[in-house]
Amino acid sequence: QKSVNAPLRMPADRMTSGELEQTCILVGGDPFSPSQPVEPGVLSVVDSFTAAVTSATRNSTLNPRPSPLSPQPSITGRRLELAEWIASPGNPLTARVMVNRLWQWHFGQPLAGNPNNFGATGKKPTHPELLDWLAGEFVRQGWSVKAIHRLILSSDAYRRASQHPQPELMQEKDPLGTSYAMFRTRRLDAEELRDAMLAVSGELNPALGGIPG
Repeated sequence: QKSVNAPLRMPADRMTSGELEQTCILVGGDPFSPSQPVEPGVLSVVDSFTAAVTSATRNSTLNPRPSPLSPQPSITGRRLELAEWIASPGNPLTARVMVNRLWQWHFGQPLAGNPNNFGATGKKPTHPELLDWLAGEFVRQGWSVKAIHRLILSSDAYRRASQHPQPELMQEKDPLGTSYAMFRTRRLDAEELRDAMLAVSGELNPALGGIPG
């Protein structure tokens, strides 16, 4: 049996040679009727956005590699270029979506009300400046999720009491708790509930992986 603490096996290097399988338009969706070859790229309607993100990626000190999603004749890292394009500091969406979900994880409610919809039909964030600042910090910290966890957990908003000296006033002025003047308690998930029960009983094992099975 493998240990729960055993390191995951990762590829030592990516493939750098060989020919890519040609991708073609399939007539009528038939995989046996390929027609015009196509290359990696983005929709023409977002060409201006692609150019802006590519330019920002080239000029960034965090990620100096360009990500133009240009056609590649052989195996040269198309998926890597796509990943770098998505996680480019010039892409305003990826970082905001991530920090919004991290905020939701700790506070029980997101800054932007629709975590799955950051488009025009989604709810506007209650604190847009805070969301932008957290997204900027996420990029500046090298996209470190741990750094954002630490930032949120050490914040004044997270460490506030769950009771307010004027509860009636808070219920009147801020029924949804979007001012974060107090910490709104939330239900524990299954893992948190288990650890809480073990902690109060004195049986929680803090070692990585817990008690060996």
